[in-house]
This record gives sequence, structure tokens and C-alpha cells, in this order.
Amino acid sequence: MIGANKLLQMIIIIVIITRQIKMRIIIMNFKLRNTTRKALCRLMATVVITVGATLCHAQEAISIVIKNHRFEPNVVRVPAGQRVQLLIDNQDDSAEEFESYSLRVEKIIPAKSKTKLSIGPLKPGKYVFFGEFNPSTATGQLIAE
Repeated sequence: MIGANKLLQMIIIIVIITRQIKMRIIIMNFKLRNTTRKALCRLMATVVITVGATLCHAQEAISIVIKNHRFEPNVVRVPAGQRVQLLIDNQDDSAEEFESYSLRVEKIIPAKSKTKLSIGPLKPGKYVFFGEFNPSTATGQLIAE
């Protein structure tokens, strides 16, 4: 079954391609040199492919909040085999270091700030992460399924 986001992305791509075809017809009607016309069509095709690929791979970031030196949620489920973006929001008054040996990630997040991390694609399994500055309380796991 296709998710709502994927369906919306596919519709947007279809609209972009349709507009690209209409634009191609408009360009063909102008009295341009053949090489200029071909270059414009190639440029439009490149733009359409780039935008389409970006939309297909665009995904909402998964939010993880650091509050009271704890990760909320402390268990995060993500799709296996796909790149995932994590949006880590440190609401504490002190910095925290998001670290995971299994994910090969290490990032200091200043107090009262947010950062995005891109990880994956991941094999199915559990990946432990923790806060380097508060390892006894700031712990969690990411489950790829």
C-alpha cells in the first residue's frame, strides 16, 4: 500500500512532468535556433528529474527531544533500507552529545537548539544511542524494521 506522502509526491511529479511537456510545446512554437531549443528542453528535463528525485526521497524528519537529560521518545522506529533524517531538539540548559557506535554518529547539540542528522540506509535491527554527557539518563534505541 502506498502511503499518503508517497502518493502526494507522485502526484506532484506527474504535475511537474505535465507542465514540462506543455513548456516543451511552447518552446517548439518559438522561432529559436534548433540547438537553443534542444538545450532548453534538456535543461527542463534535468530540472524535472532533479525535482522529482528530491521529492521522492524527501521524508519528514523524525523528532527526538532532549529534555531533563533524557531522550523523548527513547525508542524510535524507522523503515529499514531507507535514509532517515532525525531532528534532535535539545531543550535542556546544557549541551548534549548524541552518540551511537552502531550508527557511527557523534554530534554535539548546543543547549536550546535543534540539529538534523541523516542516517542510513539501515539494515533491520536495533541501534543504541545515548547522550555522551549524561549516559546514565540519556539513552535510547532506534529500531529499523
